[in-house]
Formats: sequence, C-alpha cells, structure tokens
Amino acid sequence: MAGQRVTLRDKWGNLAVTLSCKAIVCDGDSIWLRKNERDDWELPGGRLDEDEQPEQTIVREIAEELGVELVSPRLVDVYIWKKDFGTTTHVGIVTFASNVGQKVGEPELNGEAGKAEFQKFTIRAALQLDNLPEVYKRAVRKILI
Repeated sequence: MAGQRVTLRDKWGNLAVTLSCKAIVCDGDSIWLRKNERDDWELPGGRLDEDEQPEQTIVREIAEELGVELVSPRLVDVYIWKKDFGTTTHVGIVTFASNVGQKVGEPELNGEAGKAEFQKFTIRAALQLDNLPEVYKRAVRKILI
C-alpha cells in the first residue's frame, strides 16, 4: 500500500534501524544546523554508506555538507528515535561533537533531499528553536555538561 509505514525487523523479530550520524559542529561560540526538507532544523550529517563505521560517516558527511574537517570528533549520544515521517518508523541517531577544522571544500547547496540551507546558532538560540526536534536538543544539552 502506498504511504504505509513499516517497522523494520530482522528474521528473529528484532527491531532493525537505519543509522544516521549527526554532528554538533562547534564554530566559535556557535553550532551549525541544517534546515531539512520538512522545514525543521537538524544537526548536519547523514546515513552510513556500506562498509563504513559511524566515525568515518560523520567525517565524510561534514566534509560533503559544510566543506570542513572535524577536529577529533567524540561520541556524545546514541538514540533510537521513533519518528513520525518517512517510510520507516525508527532511526538510530549517533551524534558526535567536534570543533570545526580546516576548510576542505564549499558548503553544499543541494543535498540528497533538495536545497541545502546551513546556519550558525548559539547553543542557547538553537535550544530555543521550536523546529529543532528534541532528539537533537538532547544531544546538544550533553555537550553543556
């Protein structure tokens, strides 16, 4: 059926999720956010490619999206998000934090989901955004500890 959402399960009935790797990219006293196709702000990043580990994915994704290297990315959060959009019901979000490093390219203008828009926000301003999902706010709060 068109538009039907599915919960992915393996052959034993265990929940199977797609992994998305995100980064809290600190640039001075601000962090970078990306506006997505649903008009929500999110942390930059993306899905694992085949044969990648999350640490490789986040370095590749940030270079592609923001055109910068990450300086010693560290894991800050792992969360299984039961989402209310798309064709699957769950996604695993693996979030890293890092300072911005050297420029290695240009910011992405058009991503896989369409026009890409990036903007810097202070952490306080980011946490006050109505259209930054709680799953990302929880990760951002962890870097304040």
